[in-house]
Amino acid sequence: MASSSNVLLLLLMTAGLILTSLPSTTPANHLVIRQYMPPGFSLNYQNQYIFEMRNDCNAAFREVNSPDPIWQTYINFDGPKERCHLKIRINCNIVILSEYGGIVLWESQTQLTSDGATHCFIEITENATLYDGAARNKLWVNGNKV
Repeated sequence: MASSSNVLLLLLMTAGLILTSLPSTTPANHLVIRQYMPPGFSLNYQNQYIFEMRNDCNAAFREVNSPDPIWQTYINFDGPKERCHLKIRINCNIVILSEYGGIVLWESQTQLTSDGATHCFIEITENATLYDGAARNKLWVNGNKV
């Protein structure tokens, strides 16, 4: 029998809530541009660190065995919590959106001004880091712009 997280992922994909599935070559500790994380989804690094989209519409980065985050957003959203998601936009800005009205609830303010598509991605290791994939420049680490 499939685990409940696999069933949930299958249901979300079937419902069209996950815009892009992770390519088989994408490591489990990466989120790439145009993908998004719905509530309950997380990225894990060697079972030591976790970057998660929580059910209250907040994103957090923490050690697996600690409830205290290294970094987190502080969103106080009164709307439907199951309809939020974290996404990397094409300009490398990380946003948390409410699907109800498309409201931006939080953003990293890491927009790149260069023309054309970039290949930004979040990599989870001992830090949660946003990279400009084309040049592999760090743009954001644990909530701080670089």
